[in-house]
Amino acid sequence: MNPDRNFSPSGRPDLDEFLLTLGGFLEQKTSPGHPDNLRFLSTFCRSIGAGEGHLLQLSSDGNLNSMASVGLGNDFDAEFNSLRAKNPAFPSPPDEALRHKEVIAIVDLEKEKSLAPWFKDLMEKHELKSMVAVPLLGSENPVGVITAYYDDVCLFDQTTLHHLTMVGRMIGSAMDRQNGANGSEASSPLWRIVDEFLRDVATKVREKAPIYQLLAESAGRGLAVGGVIAGPVQGAQNNLVIKITGSYGISPTETHQVHKLPDFLEKKLKQEDFEGDAGIVEAGVWGSLNHLVGEGGVKYLFYPLVLRRKRIGAIIGWVPLEKDLSKDMGAFFSRLSQIASIALANC
Repeated sequence: MNPDRNFSPSGRPDLDEFLLTLGGFLEQKTSPGHPDNLRFLSTFCRSIGAGEGHLLQLSSDGNLNSMASVGLGNDFDAEFNSLRAKNPAFPSPPDEALRHKEVIAIVDLEKEKSLAPWFKDLMEKHELKSMVAVPLLGSENPVGVITAYYDDVCLFDQTTLHHLTMVGRMIGSAMDRQNGANGSEASSPLWRIVDEFLRDVATKVREKAPIYQLLAESAGRGLAVGGVIAGPVQGAQNNLVIKITGSYGISPTETHQVHKLPDFLEKKLKQEDFEGDAGIVEAGVWGSLNHLVGEGGVKYLFYPLVLRRKRIGAIIGWVPLEKDLSKDMGAFFSRLSQIASIALANC
């Protein structure tokens, strides 16, 4: 047993600590042993009640290597990598998380019969009883895995697994662009806006309304023209409505106004697997939002804010048809919405 293990709420990090250490990790992740990376890994593990864990990164030759670990001893990374290299026909749970692009949770390692023998022996050696492996998903492919271990049997509900999936996508997309996988993205103004948004919600913003406003302003800066609204979404008489809580490019008097979501957006949001969309629509389809969007057709972006598997809000942006949108604009809106969702979870 790890004597430093603490399952109590007081032992878990708050949102500020999580986001601050995440920011440090994204800045220093190219040096896996950097204290900021170990601090984030420790914070991530504590955020889900774990005392041990490690970060694995996918190399250019396709190998998944353990780069940094906490609570597992100085030799764990080298031991894991050596055993994995000697047993290529027997993938570990982190390998499966990477291959299937989904969170892999094992409640009881001792009873799990599908484990690779070398991995089962490693778990027994370190007296680990349960685990969860979270793939770090880049814009196109996974870039790594972050894994947390428990020294007791641990149940994982669907809400926790969904939250971990979202966090894995947020971290992976940032690692992806910083790896240079998408050309000049690392220096793109869009990603600098995302980094500023992350820093602000980590250090300055503490309430829901300012988060929505900062979200809309950040998205609006990326669009440069057109408009943005953001706010909570609720059901009203079998319809979904959005309360404008943050805005960009429209009159401030629209703040706090409640509007029915346009039918085409409501239909998308009610889809169970909806994660966001961008497209082109003709004039006159926005219902009570027509006076904000304008009389002509527009290009739009629509992304949900998700908390405990429930869509609690949304961000909607639009620009004139003649406006060229960056190919990264969808990923930009998606990452902003993910960060905002995590920030709102603590309000």
